[in-house]
Amino acid sequence: MADFEAVEFSTFDGVTLRGDFFRTDGHNRPAVVLVPGLGMLKEHASGRIAAALRDAGYSVFAYDHRGYGSSDGAPRQQTDPLQQSEDLHDAVSAAARLPGVDASRMAVLGIGHGGGAALMAAACDPRVKTVIVSDPFISGRLDAPLYPPTQLLRAWSEREDVTACGPRQPLYLQCWPENYEQAHTIGRDSPLMRGNASLDRFRAFRADAHELRLSWENKITLQSLYRLARSEPRDHVPRVTCPLLYLVEMNGPSVVHKQIVSTAGGYAELNFTQSSYLLRDHTAGFHDALHKQVDFLRHHL
Repeated sequence: MADFEAVEFSTFDGVTLRGDFFRTDGHNRPAVVLVPGLGMLKEHASGRIAAALRDAGYSVFAYDHRGYGSSDGAPRQQTDPLQQSEDLHDAVSAAARLPGVDASRMAVLGIGHGGGAALMAAACDPRVKTVIVSDPFISGRLDAPLYPPTQLLRAWSEREDVTACGPRQPLYLQCWPENYEQAHTIGRDSPLMRGNASLDRFRAFRADAHELRLSWENKITLQSLYRLARSEPRDHVPRVTCPLLYLVEMNGPSVVHKQIVSTAGGYAELNFTQSSYLLRDHTAGFHDALHKQVDFLRHHL
């Protein structure tokens, strides 16, 4: 979407990250920091979400994770939820300084694996007054058995090789399936994510990249698996004391999500939706999720 301001900011360790600021009308308005999911760019995450929130009276700041898209950082295409949660603190600082933003009313919206980073950041950042997660990453311990066979072992072998022989170019693996066979085949060279929903998301990301002329690559570093496997966002939920809206698709593991939400340290609301933000579609379920999100923000922010 158009009508945004390009913004760059520095992380605590000196890495330059870049984002898009969608400003709503008025002064001292609440703001939402939008956190992209696994392998996503800020443009994948903003789209219709930023438009809907801005129309509802919220400024939106969507940024690229380090190593992705317009942001600096190496290695490229590396996902580390713990590092992303650290960077999110600095993104909140950057958003709070933007024109027209009320720094006392900051919200965070995390999509997919970005939801995991949002939970971890909100657990210890008193400036986050409301957190919304959509289909969040909750546990590396639960996900690791679903990784392509031997890939996590390859990640450990890569670490051993680098410590023994010195730095080298990182190894990569495919993130999303690009056809039906990849979506339903399990093997050493399988993509990290599988299933029909993952294939639909790849197609949506690819379509966005083509439409918006994004330099998007369907890959992540092999070391991302190590960093994902060690991350447990669910363990941070008891420390989330600000209001939490937890959105998941209806076909998700409801028992697991209900148990996680029940541990929240403050008010928490679990909602099941018919459609994922990751698809940026026009379905009734997508708009229903946006409506729930805006209502939640109006009530709690």
